[in-house]
Amino acid sequence: MSTDEVKKHQEKVSPMSRRNFLKTAGAVIGTAAVASPLAACTTTGQGDEFWLPEKWDLEADVVVVGFGGGGATTALAAFDAGVEPLVLEAAPDGLEGGNSGCCGGLMSVPDSVDEAVKHYKYQLFGTAKDDELLRTVAESFQKLPGQLEKLGAKFTKSAAPNPYFPTAPGASTFYAYRPVGREGEPSGAYITWRSLRAAIDQKGIRVMYDTRGRELIQNVKTKEILGVVAEKDGQKLYIKAKKGVVLACGGYELDQDRIGWYNHPGVKFSNVGTPYNRGDGVKMCLSVNTDMWHNVSLEYLGYAFKVPSDIYDCGIGAVYQGVLPANNFMMVNAKGKRFVNESLNITHWKGPMEVFDFDQANADYFNMPFWVIFDDALYKAGPLGSSQDRPGPGAGGGWGTIHRVYDWSIDNNKELNAGWILKADTLKELAGKMKGTTPGGNTVTADAAGLEDAVSRFNELVVAGVDSDFGRRMNGVTTIEKPPFYAIEVSVMLVNTQGGPLHNKHGQTLDVDGNPIPRLYTVGELGSVFGWLYQGGSNFPEAMAFGYIAGEHASALEDWV
Repeated sequence: MSTDEVKKHQEKVSPMSRRNFLKTAGAVIGTAAVASPLAACTTTGQGDEFWLPEKWDLEADVVVVGFGGGGATTALAAFDAGVEPLVLEAAPDGLEGGNSGCCGGLMSVPDSVDEAVKHYKYQLFGTAKDDELLRTVAESFQKLPGQLEKLGAKFTKSAAPNPYFPTAPGASTFYAYRPVGREGEPSGAYITWRSLRAAIDQKGIRVMYDTRGRELIQNVKTKEILGVVAEKDGQKLYIKAKKGVVLACGGYELDQDRIGWYNHPGVKFSNVGTPYNRGDGVKMCLSVNTDMWHNVSLEYLGYAFKVPSDIYDCGIGAVYQGVLPANNFMMVNAKGKRFVNESLNITHWKGPMEVFDFDQANADYFNMPFWVIFDDALYKAGPLGSSQDRPGPGAGGGWGTIHRVYDWSIDNNKELNAGWILKADTLKELAGKMKGTTPGGNTVTADAAGLEDAVSRFNELVVAGVDSDFGRRMNGVTTIEKPPFYAIEVSVMLVNTQGGPLHNKHGQTLDVDGNPIPRLYTVGELGSVFGWLYQGGSNFPEAMAFGYIAGEHASALEDWV
């Protein structure tokens, strides 16, 4: 679409020009602290329509909450349908994109819809029984590369069965589409995100940053969703959605209460994705009687360094074999005991995980807190963390790396001085410094004798070349014996949550009776179809594919006013 065509489109769909929108929005926000000009919902002066605010601060045809892959394609679909979208994004300008802007960027696209449906059913264990929905997933995935290429995105295509379930029915039908960036640029979803963001900017689609969707405004008689109550700079904005509201604001990774309600009570995870996924969409949908699915499903990715990850609200560092610059490390709990196979790839893992073992007698977790232990050889092998311009462990993906949240020092000394890395000349001394808090709230210090025994046993297994205790792959693993010794407290790292509102093949959000809630849509991670075993490379295309679907469907609705 040419620049002139974009301008004509904006004049057609918008009751006020982009300049006037910005002026009006600025006036609303700038005067919010004076004389309380923002209207609240009231039961007076509205007759039977008490659910309406006294006045609307802003309006659009389709209001999109969240500016990641799903939110972007929703807005693009609405714009191309000839209606006016408005995007609300919780992050500041430059930090938008959600998990779609920082994940690996792989898209698993099926060659055969029928075979893909078989494969999805194999993974879902009956948690998604709607065949039409699963067919829509496969069909929309097939269309997606072409839709994105029209925006300037580029991909390489390679035949690759699902790496997690290669012998499952339908696995061989999938192809891997990977984004192609600039020369020498590491692959990642941010490459595809650039094309989406550029298309949004080129079309002049309105995006309000630092703006959280907080409530849905619903007609209590018809159950239609009429708009959104948003929050910006601590003030409320009442935003009318004449056709519909599309929630594309991600999962509940940063909602610690909800993590405990749905999964592992008391456990504090680190998050490799955006820190702006705070469960807003789940809360809004619960208030309008939405049915929920997949809330027990979490997707993991290795282990993070706990202290800096807590500071920055995103995963910093990574711990698993082949990622740290050397392999002479082990993991221990507060008893000083080794408890896990450190080479196990827990990415999207659904099997047993010793880290979550619970001690019923003592009402706490056996293996939390826990640490990675190593010696001077690994400390001097290279940086234990990474930054975008100086790749280290785990570079090329993750919100913290993509957005340069923290640049790890080359010699690890800055992190040592900050107390993130513990150092001692003996294992006994090191254990005395290893203090942490259990999920049950108990403060513990690592057991020195247990740590000494664990390191001694680990070294025996390394020399033998076979880990008969936990089955770790021992290729390239060396002993831990060169002082000084080091420890870093670690935590399980989340990729994302999968749970959320149930939706149909149109992206329409369903109530507890299975009926669409009029004018409400949910896309992407907020209620993903993939609620048990995860089809690698599917959340990213799912968000964008259903953004297109929901945007087109909502745009075809008649205005409610």
